[in-house]
Amino acid sequence: MHDHHGESFAGSGGFSTSRPCWLFLWRKMFNRVLFRSASVAVAAASLGLVLAQGAQAAEASGPANPAAACQTPASPFKGAKLDGFKAEMVMNFPAHPCPIYAWVLRLDEERLGRRYSGGEFFLYDPVGKVKFGGFLGGDIMTTTVSKPEYVSVSQDTVLPVGRTEVRYGNPKNPAVARVVATATRG
Repeated sequence: MHDHHGESFAGSGGFSTSRPCWLFLWRKMFNRVLFRSASVAVAAASLGLVLAQGAQAAEASGPANPAAACQTPASPFKGAKLDGFKAEMVMNFPAHPCPIYAWVLRLDEERLGRRYSGGEFFLYDPVGKVKFGGFLGGDIMTTTVSKPEYVSVSQDTVLPVGRTEVRYGNPKNPAVARVVATATRG
């Protein structure tokens, strides 16, 4: 048997006191903690680099406010003769970075203030003597509407025809229906 200063004990199965067990475990734990800390630091640095590059790319791609770069279209009804209509610009896709606008014709305040009963509003082409097209109800087009507030005529419906009328009455008998508003291409 040897003394307790670094040599092995007889019958201890090879247990050595030259390197105490707690020192071995401490070094092993230290290495694990050091490795994990270094891994976290490297991952954080990588993420920071990616975010910084993304911010630089976003700055390079356009202005901070993309809506500022958007242009609104000029009114296609500028030269048209409108009787009972007013031209309004409406936003179709407000969530888009650059909102998309369109021009529509709506009844003016005087026509909106009138009383209507017993019929429906519809579009009529007096030259071709046919009922045609429809009104915009959000993203759905309808051929007739029951309330004057719902009369919203797209620029694509009005411009190809020389004259467009909004009539009120029975759509099955448009000849006797009352003319509410007209738009004549200029």
